[in-house]
Amino acid sequence: MVRWKPTVHAELAMAMAMVKGEITHVLPYIGVSNLSCIMCSHYIRAFNEVMEQKIAIRGSHGKAYPGWSWPIPPARDEELREAFLKGIRQQL
Repeated sequence: MVRWKPTVHAELAMAMAMVKGEITHVLPYIGVSNLSCIMCSHYIRAFNEVMEQKIAIRGSHGKAYPGWSWPIPPARDEELREAFLKGIRQQL
């Protein structure tokens, strides 16, 4: 049996750091070398909607990866989960 170590992807870790004030004086754009996975893309969309942010990413390649982990947001976790699941359900 293969077990995947839970991993918070880089773009979500950066978004959390921006919101917590750990990263300051930045544009609300997260540019990573690859397009974001489908889960990160939906998370950022839901995060922007619920937290009233305007964080942008390059786009998504549409793949999902085992071990993707939900980051701990600073607040409003339940609302964020509902918005995230709504987006995933619409795509499915």
